[in-house]
Amino acid sequence: MIKEINSTDFKEILTATDKLFLVDFFAEWCTQSKVMAPVITQILMEYKDNIIINRLNIEKNPDIALDYRVLSIPTILIFKDGTLAGRIEGVVTKSVIEQKLKKYL
Repeated sequence: MIKEINSTDFKEILTATDKLFLVDFFAEWCTQSKVMAPVITQILMEYKDNIIINRLNIEKNPDIALDYRVLSIPTILIFKDGTLAGRIEGVVTKSVIEQKLKKYL
């Protein structure tokens, strides 16, 4: 299951070591975010032993969206060892996400 996080949870990602996180920035009203949800769930099922996937609602946490310059949704940020390592913007295929992930696994 993909956990929806808030600002407090997000701080834990930034202090995590030896972990790979994907954070899906979304909004409930965003059609493209809804399109990406099943793709992200597939990624979680296939890579659950190697990554942690969270969702962050930009309307409830606008400060984080601004800090990371998330100007459009969906946007996926990849964090490795607490550091921003990659970014995927817009609706993409599962293979695009997998290609990005392979750099960090």
